[in-house]
Amino acid sequence: MKDYSKYNSINDFIFDSEFVELVKKNNQREIERIITSFLGKEALVKDAILLLRYFTIEEEKIEEVQIEEDLTDLLHQIRQRNKKKKRMLFVASVVAASIAVFLFTIPYSNTDKPKEAKIEIFSLLDQMNVDMDEVHIVNGKSNTYIDNNEIIEQKEDGGVIIRGDEKIESSDIENEYLKVIVPNGKRTSIRFSDGSLIKVNSGSKIIYPKQFSSTSRDIYIDGEAYLEIAPDDAKPFFVHTKLLDVAVFGTKFNINAYSADSEGSVVLVEGSVEVASSEDKSLLKPNQGLFYKDGKTELKDVDVSFYISWIDGIMKLKGDHLSTILNNLSRYYKLDIRFSNRLSNEVYKGKINLNDSIETILNNISLSTPLSYTRNGNTIYIK
Repeated sequence: MKDYSKYNSINDFIFDSEFVELVKKNNQREIERIITSFLGKEALVKDAILLLRYFTIEEEKIEEVQIEEDLTDLLHQIRQRNKKKKRMLFVASVVAASIAVFLFTIPYSNTDKPKEAKIEIFSLLDQMNVDMDEVHIVNGKSNTYIDNNEIIEQKEDGGVIIRGDEKIESSDIENEYLKVIVPNGKRTSIRFSDGSLIKVNSGSKIIYPKQFSSTSRDIYIDGEAYLEIAPDDAKPFFVHTKLLDVAVFGTKFNINAYSADSEGSVVLVEGSVEVASSEDKSLLKPNQGLFYKDGKTELKDVDVSFYISWIDGIMKLKGDHLSTILNNLSRYYKLDIRFSNRLSNEVYKGKINLNDSIETILNNISLSTPLSYTRNGNTIYIK
């Protein structure tokens, strides 16, 4: 294996043809070996990997006099996370007055859209009401209602198939985007035309384009979803929430980003994702999670099973506060659960079978914490 131990800058990596080829082929095992061998310099390697993954590469000729200007400009833009420029240049090798360089073209994504356009999309998310009885797809002014736990399949032309039947034809889709609303107490899945699959939890809202653009795949989420993204170097996948943007490189991960909650997370099962907030960015490795709460973020190693067990109808507890558990149960069962503050900080470990009735679950909780409850319709009072 090649020795990268003497590399001290991002330039050393991006000008190394073998390293570029590793990233291009997504040789995850070798990439992880390189990252772990750079104690104290992991961020340097990760930045180089991210840079190469964000750009498509072509060979071109350029005059030597232009090199230093272009390189300085590009590195400045990287540090500032300014992606407005569509073309930037890197030096590959110098040959007299004319040299070969890598020409990197940033793929378009909605991270580059004007701020006003993104605000408009998130405004649409805010207007989508999860206080409904059925999962439904909003297409312009019309709604298509579907059963719980169905799979929404996106055709190449944007049409929607449910159980083999075309529920929405492409010609009937009035707008650029479709909206999927998953009420409290319901769940659904979406299989996109590229083969990517997302499983959407209760109380969640998704906006996705009728057809992905030729250069990127962008979706917007308010809620929780488990995603299995098909790799496509030419069309990176982006998941946007109000607080975070996630760049996906062909992977499996869980995102929890309910706008109504003050905390959330991105947990990586396999592959690679970059999570960017207004403050910083983090490249996650498998079995790592980025957690945010009250405007602060933390990256740490985790047991991912606790964060994805909901897709199998299980809620794993790792020392969760009762208030968090009850809030999740409220969303999952579409109930208004009200409880005393004195119980909020009770801590639990174990698991809850989400196929059980809410009464069974509360009875089980009462075995370890003295509490009683009464139910009036869809409201449960715990004391």
